[in-house]
Amino acid sequence: MPISGESITTQILTSPDPAAGSQITFTAPDDLVVHSLIFSFTTSATVANRLVGLTADDGTTIWWRGQPSISNQAASLTFIYTAWEGAVLSPTSFGVQMPLPINGLRLRKNDRIVTVCTAFDAGDNYTAMTVAAEFLT
Repeated sequence: MPISGESITTQILTSPDPAAGSQITFTAPDDLVVHSLIFSFTTSATVANRLVGLTADDGTTIWWRGQPSISNQAASLTFIYTAWEGAVLSPTSFGVQMPLPINGLRLRKNDRIVTVCTAFDAGDNYTAMTVAAEFLT
């Protein structure tokens, strides 16, 4: 529901595809509300278990940290991570998808969503992040 004086346009946006050994960084092109996002994460064979989560920052200061996944992702596996409003953390549900709650995350222009991962390895590889968001104009 729009806030008084705002109009809403829904868009599908995509982050750059990070190189292996790098986290995903999605930068808001304008003020928006994130309703869902999806990305894949493939772990290298070198390191054991990882937990994946999300943060939001303004480029300097982390101002939001989501609850990380509650199931470890072992070496040499690919999991799909999804986040949406009202998601409930659960162990590997929907096959290999891992729900991460975001609850209508609101970003200002140039705020960022960044993945975080425990025991991250240089051979780990994320795909680009796809974000469904509503622009606030």
